[in-house]
Amino acid sequence: WVISSTLCDAAGEHVRILIAIPHYFDPAGDHTHGSRGGDPRVRVAALTQCLRALYLTAPTSQDMWFREHDHLTPLSISQANDTTIDVVICTSGQNHLLDQLTAPYCTFRHVPTNAAPPLLGFECHAVLHASLGQYDLYGYLEDDLLIHDPGFWARLAWFRSLTDDGCVLQPTR
Repeated sequence: WVISSTLCDAAGEHVRILIAIPHYFDPAGDHTHGSRGGDPRVRVAALTQCLRALYLTAPTSQDMWFREHDHLTPLSISQANDTTIDVVICTSGQNHLLDQLTAPYCTFRHVPTNAAPPLLGFECHAVLHASLGQYDLYGYLEDDLLIHDPGFWARLAWFRSLTDDGCVLQPTR
């Protein structure tokens, strides 16, 4: 991986990444969005894949177990670089599917809130703000978005090398 050498800070130190994800599911919803009704298995699969993609593309030194169908599958993601990725999932009340995830609970930290579903993004931003100074990289990601590109983190490091903290990179699909 090219990333393992480019994601380090200037001194080659440990890099810490914090990602905040809003997650909501209301089984009695009006089906206008995936988070409001419909098949919960689709939402569980989407969030599990989102988490898995983060850990697969980030140059971490962690091993995880993901449940696939009825068995656990090891996901070894040891890299040369010592990078930590922490994921926080913000939810609204009891309207979530975290207890049904096929990803291990240790792959994220649950932050329950009483926020209205459309305001969960602001709860995520509050988590990021409260953690300022504790991480090298901060990110916000919807619960159904996937980062498949293993070069994503290297390009992010390149962007950071050309800019200062006053700039924000906003990848879109």
